[in-house]
Amino acid sequence: MAATSHAPNPKPTLQLLKETNNNGAYSIREVFNELGVARDVLGGKSYVFYDLLIRACCELKRGDDAFECFDMMKGKGVIPCVHACNDILSLFLKLNTIEKARVLYA
Repeated sequence: MAATSHAPNPKPTLQLLKETNNNGAYSIREVFNELGVARDVLGGKSYVFYDLLIRACCELKRGDDAFECFDMMKGKGVIPCVHACNDILSLFLKLNTIEKARVLYA
């Protein structure tokens, strides 16, 4: 997944992340950590796959997982892209979890 995350079209990577996240075999923390390991092994300099993981969580309507990814990124000193932040905010608003949107925005 980390290798395909730099492809011009992110849809295949996004689909893999959704399938991985949706099958329940791995927690979001495990997927996040493994993506970090893959990035280090491949010598990547980008964190785009974390943003794609957030998008995958949002498309699956898993706001808590998306927020956890966001929080783990911040813990690593990585700033999520504006699109990832907007995806989470939009999902929280759609799910009527306004308080979570406020926490994210703060």
